[in-house]
Amino acid sequence: PYNPHLVYSPNHSKGTTYSSFDMRVEEGVSVNYEWRDWRSTLYSVGPSFWIKGSQLQVHDKTILEIPIGQWVHFAVSADLGADNSGTWNLIVTLPGQEPRRFEKLPNDNKTFEQLTWLGFVSNATTKTVFYVDNLKIDNQQ
Repeated sequence: PYNPHLVYSPNHSKGTTYSSFDMRVEEGVSVNYEWRDWRSTLYSVGPSFWIKGSQLQVHDKTILEIPIGQWVHFAVSADLGADNSGTWNLIVTLPGQEPRRFEKLPNDNKTFEQLTWLGFVSNATTKTVFYVDNLKIDNQQ
């Protein structure tokens, strides 16, 4: 259920990383966007969200309905390093609407420090489609 997946290895260890992209989901989608720190056998998860059907979820809680078949813009940011805040920010822009801001969301694991893996993972068990475009990953120190 984790295929297909698309993964990048930015290897950002400090500063603030910003990632933005456009995504279009179709019926029945189950996709996870996640940042991981793979420096040990057991990885730590930082920013992470799911889209299940039309529901955008963070920590198993629906925070927004996403339109099916339309492009939505996502922007994610988090500080990195041993003294990071343990939180991340998400901005979601639905078609024709003002951006929705979700700030200081807790990382999934307190041990997340470095962005060694950034991925889009399909967890659907039936045939479905999602699209990703205009992906940007940047780090500022």
